[in-house]
This record gives sequence, C-alpha cells and structure tokens, in this order.
Amino acid sequence: MELKSIGQNLYTPRLRLFFRKELDKAGIEANSEEFLSVFTIIGILTAIVILAVRFYPAPILTLILIFIVLVPLSIAAVLALMHSYMTLRIYNRVKHMEEVLPNYLQLVAANIRSGMMI
Repeated sequence: MELKSIGQNLYTPRLRLFFRKELDKAGIEANSEEFLSVFTIIGILTAIVILAVRFYPAPILTLILIFIVLVPLSIAAVLALMHSYMTLRIYNRVKHMEEVLPNYLQLVAANIRSGMMI
C-alpha cells in the first residue's frame, strides 16, 4: 500500500484540492495526498500515545471505544495545527512580498525611463 493511497482514499477531492492550493501558497513542495497521508498517520500515532498514557489500565472494550473517538479528533487536531502552520507561512510570504514590491517597482520604473527593456 502506497503512502499516497491513504490520502486519496480517506479524503474528498475537494479537501485534497484545498490542501494542494494551501501548500502551493505556503511554498511547500509536497504532494497533497502524501501530505494528508503522513499527517493522518501522525494523528493515529498521537491517538495511540494518548490512549496508552492516559487510559491504559481500562477494560479492552472501553479502550476500543475511546480509540474510535480519539482517532478522528487527533487527526483533526494534527491537520488543524498543520493548517495553522501553513497559514503562518503564507502570511510571512505575503508580508515579505509587500516589503520588497515597492523597491522592485521603483527599480523597474527607473529602468524603463532610462530606455531599458523589461
């Protein structure tokens, strides 16, 4: 089973497209399906660690029920944290571009006035 297939099978095309666009905006060169697959696995591992640390001496049925509830929550939390990180990267990229753009436009305008082609 390829890593990419987890992201293709678990998530809708609309969500994969959303993450693809966000990854492009953030400047992260990654495949959205692989990205979602990796962070899904991280979410599952997080749920297992929480279950082992917090709820271990419980009956097996209780552990299974808690695990069923905890896995989607931990996957959602991991994806939300990653989305927050991407949003911060997008903001920093836009901020940097806003700082550089006026100087670039002045340089281009000066070069065009002096007869240099673009």
